[in-house]
Parts: sequence; C-alpha cells; structure tokens
Amino acid sequence: MSNLDNVLKALNKKYGAGTIVRAKDAKALEVERIPTGSLTFDIVTGGGIPENRITLLTGGYSSAKTSIALKIVGNAQRKFKERYEHNVSQGLKTSLKKSIWIDAEGAFDEEWARKLGVDTDELIVVRPEYGEQALDIADVIVKSGECGILVLDSIAGLVPKGEAEESMEKLFMGDLAKMMNKFFRKLTAGMNAMDLTNADEKAPTVLLINQYREKIGVMYGNQLVA
Repeated sequence: MSNLDNVLKALNKKYGAGTIVRAKDAKALEVERIPTGSLTFDIVTGGGIPENRITLLTGGYSSAKTSIALKIVGNAQRKFKERYEHNVSQGLKTSLKKSIWIDAEGAFDEEWARKLGVDTDELIVVRPEYGEQALDIADVIVKSGECGILVLDSIAGLVPKGEAEESMEKLFMGDLAKMMNKFFRKLTAGMNAMDLTNADEKAPTVLLINQYREKIGVMYGNQLVA
C-alpha cells in the first residue's frame, strides 16, 4: 500500500467512509436527469437538467425561462411520485419529495403552471419580502432533506433588505452580488454534506433562474451580463 493510500484511508476514517473514493466506485457521481419538456434542450443537456445538482437557467427578457422551469417541476413531480410508489411496493422506508417554488418576482401563475403539467396541490410557493429572506428560506429547505426540487424565480428579482427599505435616492453597489456569493457558498456546503448514496437523503435539485442585463457603458464586445 502506497503512502497516499494510507493517507486516504486515514482521511476516510477521520471524515467518514466514502469521503474520498476512486471515480469508478463513486456511485454518487452517477447523475440522473429531469427532462425539460423541450426535445432540443434535452438533447443538448444529455437528457435534461441533472438531479441533486445546482443548475442556472439564464436567458433574455421573456425568453420562456419560467415556462421551462415549470415543465421541469412537473416532470420532477411525476418522477418523484413514481420513485416513491416503487419504493413503497418494495417495502422500503421512503418519503415523497416536495417541490418548492420561491417566487421572488411575485409573478407565479397557478393556472399556467397547471397547464404546463405542474401538480399545484403539491407545489409549495414561497413569496419572500426581500432577498435575504428568500435565500435563508431556501437554505433551510435544502438542509431539511425533504425537498426534491427547489426553483428560485429569479435572481434578478431578489432585492436586498437594505435596498428595499431605503429611499430611491440612495444607490447600492454590489449588494446583490455579495448576497448571492454567500448563498452559493452556504448552498454548496449544505448539499455536499448530504448523503448522495441514500435516495432519501440526497440533496435536492436546485434550479436558479436569472436574466441577462446590459452592461453599463460598454460600446464594444459582449454587452450582456447575467
């Protein structure tokens, strides 16, 4: 056994078996996908967005981002139900994963969601007052272990608390970026801490929607920023 093997063995003993494994033995790396409802999109993404991962869906204004996300949620709900019923039939202890929609823009349309295949009776909609509240709620839900898919619609619609409470005369630079940077670090850490080898304890699928905006003062080159 090499020195590195001894080191890895010691690290697995310290941090838990399976923390460090060879790629061929890493079952957690076998990613299932949720169809998007668009054949072209599914072909490009290899079958849809990856489960138990973070996906950023970005596009221009009114480019059907929300509609695609709703189709994904509907497909995910059906997949979770089939998986739950299969596990129950096998006598396995299991739970039906929940679907969460964080409506930061206040534009969620229940009727449109139903037309796109979403079971709105089983969908939990969160309408936060400001950005930090939305991200704190998302963080707690992800760590609960009962969420199957969480959608944030949208990053562009998040308003930091300080900005929401201040006068229009006061300008805020970079507050949203700082808030999102902290959220991504917490979200990644929370999801990495979950057991990806146990179907009931896997991290949820997180879908974040964002919108392209024009860079201020750019005359040449790429004028769009997410």
